[in-house]
Amino acid sequence: MTCAEFAAGLHAFFTGRMDSRLKRDLDAHAAGCEPCGALLLTAYETTCKELIDFLDEYVDGSLPPDRSAAFDRHLAICVECTAYVGSYRKTIASAREASADPEEVVKAMPEDLIRAIMKSIDDD
Repeated sequence: MTCAEFAAGLHAFFTGRMDSRLKRDLDAHAAGCEPCGALLLTAYETTCKELIDFLDEYVDGSLPPDRSAAFDRHLAICVECTAYVGSYRKTIASAREASADPEEVVKAMPEDLIRAIMKSIDDD
């Protein structure tokens, strides 16, 4: 098993779809490869489910520092969780923007958009 195959196999580990053969191959490779061994220890430290269960606390910074550091290590090796956390943060930012002062939102709107909205109201 190569290091690239090892890294690809971690996805099965994270999602709980790892069969006994893959587990044996990952363990054997990690035992003989120091960098991959460190990755496997990180993989055992925090699962994707744990990250998702505590996502609010992680994103708002209220997790204890040691737990937050474990999540950071997980995100360093889990592409799927990294994308999920990024999407979650964008969603929060969008929700905050949407709940902004309505007058400020209107001020920020392009004139063309306001005219189009007003025209559609008048056409009804």
